[in-house]
Amino acid sequence: MFAGEVETHGKRFVLTLAIVGSLVIACDVARASVLVDGQQVTETYQHRGMINGLALGRHAIELRAPGFHPTPTRSSSTARPSSM
Repeated sequence: MFAGEVETHGKRFVLTLAIVGSLVIACDVARASVLVDGQQVTETYQHRGMINGLALGRHAIELRAPGFHPTPTRSSSTARPSSM
């Protein structure tokens, strides 16, 4: 999937594209906050969650839930063909 923006410079157009994808989360905690690079982006529900629009590259992924110590992890995403 691509995300991007178009800028106009007179009669010229500049299209900036970024490859984005999704990250599926499965965890032992029924409900947790999901942070990407220090920013809360979603919550898990019934042990599952999904992050859509994640840019290609390295990210710090962290789950936070009451009564648990946060354990940050590093995730690296690469482009691959969709199975659609």
